[in-house]
Formats: sequence, structure tokens, C-alpha cells
Amino acid sequence: MLTKRTKLSLAIMTAFSIGFTQAANAAIDFESIAVGSYSSFTEGGVTFSLSSGDISVSDDGNGAYVLAAPGTHFLDNRFGGADFIFDLAAPVSYFGMQIGAANSPQTLSAYDSLNNLLGSVAIPDQVSYLPYPYTGFYSLSFAGIDHVILTGSSGDWVVVDNVTAVPEPETYAMLLAGLGLLGFAARRRQQNV
Repeated sequence: MLTKRTKLSLAIMTAFSIGFTQAANAAIDFESIAVGSYSSFTEGGVTFSLSSGDISVSDDGNGAYVLAAPGTHFLDNRFGGADFIFDLAAPVSYFGMQIGAANSPQTLSAYDSLNNLLGSVAIPDQVSYLPYPYTGFYSLSFAGIDHVILTGSSGDWVVVDNVTAVPEPETYAMLLAGLGLLGFAARRRQQNV
């Protein structure tokens, strides 16, 4: 028979587990980040930066290029020419994002923790090949993605939104094992009282 305290502990662990799973699979839309320039910032287990200069969180009309209404937050390399860098807190097996306004080809590349290239996807000159608002969703799926870089071939201004990073199954297994140990310890402690 479970005590009230054990039931509460189990309820908290279940809520935490569900919350972690939802957060891990939810797209990062930058709405909780204040508009401005940052050397880097972290949201949803991803650290965002540029290869040079500050990354911008914007909410102006240019958000239309990532299917966002004016007033909706998105990222940009405001003055162009810098690569977007996405450092992940834990390895992921899937990484994707909405990219818009690219006037020149871009490359989205995934790397492991040793900086080995896992693979990449070519992004076309969206303005020439896609209808307005010149946007597309691009993703990579490889085991052990540690960081991702969006590289342009010129000083192009690009906007990014709806970043999605899905943890590897091992991450979920470790979380569940840890939660199970917490539950076991709580139950043992209760039995010893």
C-alpha cells in the first residue's frame, strides 16, 4: 500500500517525465526570449550563437520569411555573413528548423562531439526556387548529433524559427532510470520509518 508521500513522489516524477518529453520534442519558437542582440543564449537545451557577431531575436515584419506574423519572435543574422551555430546540451538524433529569406545556397551540417561531420543537407537559393514567403523546413537525422551549423555561401541575411531537437533514446532511458531510482529510494526511506 502506497502512502500519501510516496504517491506524491510518484506523481511529481511522472509529471517531470512527461514535461521533459514534451519539452524535448517541442519546437523552440523564441517567444520567451526578449527581442535584442545576444552573443549567445540557451533555450530548450540548445545554445544559439553566430560564428561572428551577435545573434538577433527579432519580431519585425521580416518574420514573414519563416511564416511568422509580425510580432512573433524569430532568429536572424541581422547583417548577414555569419554562420548560425547550434550547440546541444545532450546528443540528439534529429534536428530541424524553419529557414527563410535565403538568397544564396546554404548548408545545414551535423557534427558529433569530436567534430566529425555526420552529414549535411543542401538548402537552395529559396528566393529563386520557392514561392513567397521563400521558406522551408530542413532537418538532419543521425545518431549522436552534438552541434549543428548553418553555413551560407555569401554574406546572406537569413531568418530561423521553430528549431526542433529530439534527444536520443539513451537520454530517455537514463532519465527514466534516474526517476526509477528516486522512486525506489523514496519507497525504501518510507519503509524504514
